[in-house]
Amino acid sequence: MGGLLWFSSCEDRVEENPVFSGPEYFAYDSGQVRIYEVDSFIHSSQADSVQYRKILFREFAESWIANNDGSRSLRIERSVSYDTGKTWRMNKVFSVQNRSTHAEWWEDNLRTIVLSYPMREKRIWNGNALNSQAPANFSYGAIRSDYSNGLLKAERGVLVNRQADSNFLYRISEHEWYGKGLGLMYREYVSLIKQPGNRVADGVEVYIRLKGFYP
Repeated sequence: MGGLLWFSSCEDRVEENPVFSGPEYFAYDSGQVRIYEVDSFIHSSQADSVQYRKILFREFAESWIANNDGSRSLRIERSVSYDTGKTWRMNKVFSVQNRSTHAEWWEDNLRTIVLSYPMREKRIWNGNALNSQAPANFSYGAIRSDYSNGLLKAERGVLVNRQADSNFLYRISEHEWYGKGLGLMYREYVSLIKQPGNRVADGVEVYIRLKGFYP
């Protein structure tokens, strides 16, 4: 687990106040396949245990879909493997779309603005502006050179902070890294309840890293 946390906190060279257009960080096109390595930890105070599981996601960009407004979204089929890629099962279907001002991710009937253009460090936007959920502040935490998630490297990477909150009772953290020309490279979701002494009682940790990208 220590190695996984290292990937999320490693320091690369940070550029001061850079501005980039952005669509090159959401480089999705039909025919592409992405393989993600997923590590999860489930904490249980009742069982006094931590259950660890490693699985793989395979995301195939199947085809472009015409939308009512004349734009196009990309249909992506996600499969899951519980045996290191020997067998795959269909998991779900979602879609993505790159617009001139932002990138959208549609999953489980929830439309989320995952990137806002142009990119600038500390820029903030409402990720739920296109759905009925409560407002959610997303922001760029950093724009770095030579980003690595521990498995793949990108010429540049951008950090998107989704939510973060921590006190003596709980810890919540959710953020993502996008790589230039690669799309989503890393996602971390942590939701933990603590006991006295800062000891973890219950909750879940999920770390998703891009392992392969074709073509």
